[in-house]
Amino acid sequence: MKNNAAILLLLAVVVGGCVTGTGTRGCPEFVAPLETIVAEYNANADAVSWLSAQARITMTVQDTSGWSFTWGGPLGSSNGKVLFEKNPQSPQGPHYFVLVGRESGRELFRLGVNPDEELYYLWFQMGDRGGAWAGQNALAGSPGQVAMPIDPLGMVSLLNVTPLPWGADLPLAAMTVEGPIVRNGKRQPPSYVLTYVDRQPLTGRPLSRREVYFAWTDPAKQDFRQPYKIMFLGPEGRRIMTAYLSNYQEIADSKTADGRPAVMPTLIELEHMPWPGVPTVLKSMRISLSAFHSVRGDEDGDPKEASRFWQNLPTGLQGNIHMMDSAAVPPGQKGTP
Repeated sequence: MKNNAAILLLLAVVVGGCVTGTGTRGCPEFVAPLETIVAEYNANADAVSWLSAQARITMTVQDTSGWSFTWGGPLGSSNGKVLFEKNPQSPQGPHYFVLVGRESGRELFRLGVNPDEELYYLWFQMGDRGGAWAGQNALAGSPGQVAMPIDPLGMVSLLNVTPLPWGADLPLAAMTVEGPIVRNGKRQPPSYVLTYVDRQPLTGRPLSRREVYFAWTDPAKQDFRQPYKIMFLGPEGRRIMTAYLSNYQEIADSKTADGRPAVMPTLIELEHMPWPGVPTVLKSMRISLSAFHSVRGDEDGDPKEASRFWQNLPTGLQGNIHMMDSAAVPPGQKGTP
């Protein structure tokens, strides 16, 4: 009863009416129900169980000494790759995922999550600088974790191919309607804001993990509502990373239940939101995706193997691993929650 009361209290705060701040002209006359938006989004996500894409990456990272480095650029050929495969044992994840960055045939970084190892991680090696950060999937979002700006499900959610939860039990999605508002003299349309709520590891408290922004659309046009922004939240509820999603395109060889091709954003821009005294590894990242497809070919890699942390970690970084919790285990063994 106490846990249910806490959840209801949280929902009383989250599921509010339209937010009408300074400069608004009122809320839209028609508001789609939460179940419609979740069903639309999940129909698209359910059409993709495997994904490969080439990536053009620009990123800025910072190590524990404060040294900062920007790599890549928005122009030129691809310098990275994305591999994804859904975990059939866990619809809400974690799933197999890795983002690999390369230059001149050499790997410079990997950001990924592996359900078999029960770890999520980021490592980079640029010249004589680098480091590796990892944590247990089961403890993501625990109090005190500050080194990684996103949880293991966070990066995967940017691809629009993992489902939002639906139901009365945690995890669940709650909704508010924000706007319309005037920014820089221009009227912006309203937004549906879906907050992904789960139970925090260790404490058992309800925890808001991310806020997904969908643009309001005219119901007469029956447009598919696409997320255009995701705000990632830290263990204390602070917004720590913003992702902007745009340039949606169809995924080859994919079809939803009603016969439409699934779509995904092909431009993803992440920005860290600084908080005093809170360090981060990933400061910013821009990912432009191309050559994406949902049917595995002979030359495509295996997401299950490519997303492994220990076997893909460079030898030079094995003495420079920063474990975000008690996940330090020998290679070949699983982390133990």
